Amino acid sequence: MENISPSDILSNNQANGVRWRHCVNNGQEMYINEATNEKWVPATDQYGKTYYYELNTRHSVWALEDLETSPTDAPHSSDSLNNYLDINEPNAPKEAFDCSVFEDENNGSYVDQYPSVSRMSSISKVNRRTMSQSKVSHRSSHIPSEVCSTQVINRPFSLVSLDDQDQGAGGRFQIKNVSKEHISGPSENKLTHFERRGAVIRTMLIENGKRISKKWIPGVLHLSGPLLFLYKDNKPSLPKIHQPLGKPDVQFNIREVKVSEANGEQTSRKNVLKIECETAGKLNVHLVQIPAIDYESWKAAIRYAKDLLNEDHGVTLGRSLTRYDSGQPSVLDKKLLVKLRDFFRTRPTAASLRSRGILKNESVFASTIMQICENEDSDVPNFIVRAIRAIEARGLDHVGIYRSSGNGATIQKLRCAVNQYNYSLNSEKWSLEVLTGALKLFFRELKEPLITFKIYPEVDQLLGDNNIAPDLKVIRMRELINSMPVPHIDTSRIFFHHLYRVMQLSSINQMHSYNLAIVFGPSLIWPEVESVAYRALKSVQVPCIEYLLTHVEEIFGPVTPPPVIS
Repeated sequence: MENISPSDILSNNQANGVRWRHCVNNGQEMYINEATNEKWVPATDQYGKTYYYELNTRHSVWALEDLETSPTDAPHSSDSLNNYLDINEPNAPKEAFDCSVFEDENNGSYVDQYPSVSRMSSISKVNRRTMSQSKVSHRSSHIPSEVCSTQVINRPFSLVSLDDQDQGAGGRFQIKNVSKEHISGPSENKLTHFERRGAVIRTMLIENGKRISKKWIPGVLHLSGPLLFLYKDNKPSLPKIHQPLGKPDVQFNIREVKVSEANGEQTSRKNVLKIECETAGKLNVHLVQIPAIDYESWKAAIRYAKDLLNEDHGVTLGRSLTRYDSGQPSVLDKKLLVKLRDFFRTRPTAASLRSRGILKNESVFASTIMQICENEDSDVPNFIVRAIRAIEARGLDHVGIYRSSGNGATIQKLRCAVNQYNYSLNSEKWSLEVLTGALKLFFRELKEPLITFKIYPEVDQLLGDNNIAPDLKVIRMRELINSMPVPHIDTSRIFFHHLYRVMQLSSINQMHSYNLAIVFGPSLIWPEVESVAYRALKSVQVPCIEYLLTHVEEIFGPVTPPPVIS
């Protein structure tokens, strides 16, 4: 094998008598070429053989010219290094070289490493010149991805390298601490292609803060970047055009969950991970049993995803699987909290803003019946009439009508459309539950309820008087209703006639007078001055609506269909 001196590699014009100055910088030994001021650092490969690399360019050679070496340790070029890997070490174990991490004041952390023997043997014959010119800098991508075996340099950490490192079984690299700058892109981008998927057996241990009986069912666990999904089976986990992550049963953000090993008190099964999360302030705990062969890999993958999201200054593989504490807020956060607290304390009330004309009522919702009828030049708000007709067109025989809740976001969309006088309520995009939910929301947000503030005390007194005759009570209630403004009277008549038609189908929809009173009592009548809510609900709101429903025809006249609005 022909030996080529470093002077031949580094500069064809360099003189043969090169002088080297030996020095130690922050504990790091190096040799400085006095002619070129190049700094060369000694290092050893996996087999204990010494080589040198230039600190700035990362060129590496086997020996430096004019250093004392034995005949058997004659210098080699970078090309000779490839031959050495293929020929001189035929019995070397087929493992990758470990990469060592150093700290340098000017260059920060960097990694110096040679590619693995197994990968080099297949690549060196094709691209030896690329190998000899490759640089081993973490900050740049000078090493071709097909040559470098350290996956942390040119792409996000892969699960293979993570598992190898976690299990300590001939991993491709050993990391003490790698700063953020060594991995291109922010944390979220680093995790974009961090994927792991596998079949599991799962169950729920605690739901909404209450422990439930366990029922183990098969499922699929899928880790995709910062998100963790649980699927019923493999079919819902398959990506679709509008659902790239399929249709998961449960979705977690890895930052917001606590993952730990389940103990004997929670389950007698082995290889079970416990996933804890809070939803609306209530604890939910899922148990996931993972095949034994994949258990450690899943633990490492979840821990690693959490580490990358929670890191501030570096990535450390030795962190535990427990959740991180956020710690005390910084001084800046405290100042911001004080300012926000003072703002909310001193901000003007909604009533004062409304009196000054700054805050105005919405055109339909969150207004008053009187104002709506004045704006529309009608006796009954158009939305109420149109909503009743649309609901009755869809059928009043649906079980639990008015008790079943519609989608909140869709109800808000309908609200925005109505506030712009878009009354296309017969559209298929508005389901029965959305329409009934919007109608309940309309009454609930009125500035003054349907049964006005003025007659509330008298209604309270009338319902609490057990000595009055039933016939006189009906007459007195009719007089109180007729004392309200005309828009309130007409709106009450149309709406209670509608509820009466709902009540007539109570054998099917299960909505008797009491059930309807429970639903609409708090939305149709309340006092002007806030009182104890439970007392008002029990003594006035529910009894009043139930009484009106049981005496609809005596109080509001014969039941008639809602008017038609052109």
